[in-house]
Amino acid sequence: MGDAFLLPSISVVVVGGTLITGGKTHYLGIFGAAPLLTTLDILLTGSHLALSVRAIVYGVVLLIAVFALHEKQNE
Repeated sequence: MGDAFLLPSISVVVVGGTLITGGKTHYLGIFGAAPLLTTLDILLTGSHLALSVRAIVYGVVLLIAVFALHEKQNE
């Protein structure tokens, strides 16, 4: 039942600034990422895209966040 919420919930945490490999984060980042990804979901749903296309968009957003956090960690 909760499979539809798995990718968005992971995306919110990663876009919020939490490293996938572990580490510390600040809750304000997660509170900022949640409305951003909710707005993205509303826009994608409103444009009548298929669920698979929405999952791909979430995956791309997640990959961008991982690469950005990886660069931040290497600094």
